Amino acid sequence: MISFPQELQAARLRLVKDRPYLASAAWALQPVQKTEIPTMAVDMFWRLYYNPAVVSKWTVEEISGVLYHEICHLLRDHSGRMKDFDPHLSNICADAEIND
Repeated sequence: MISFPQELQAARLRLVKDRPYLASAAWALQPVQKTEIPTMAVDMFWRLYYNPAVVSKWTVEEISGVLYHEICHLLRDHSGRMKDFDPHLSNICADAEIND
């Protein structure tokens, strides 16, 4: 069984408390530690990539907000819908759509 680091687990619980309709999505995320990424990211397989050095500096509320953002990518199927486009540009566009 894969376990969430303490900071991510607390943020996931906070997210589910604030937005219970996202509980299934929040519990489906599979954490993968990855120091090469600047913050967090998800892929089409519901893996949550996170940088532990960055996550350890954020508050639970900040991490919860980022988890919400990453779940929004998954629920909108951004990876599937943008697979034929430039990855960098499509991520900018998808972020803009979520953060509007």
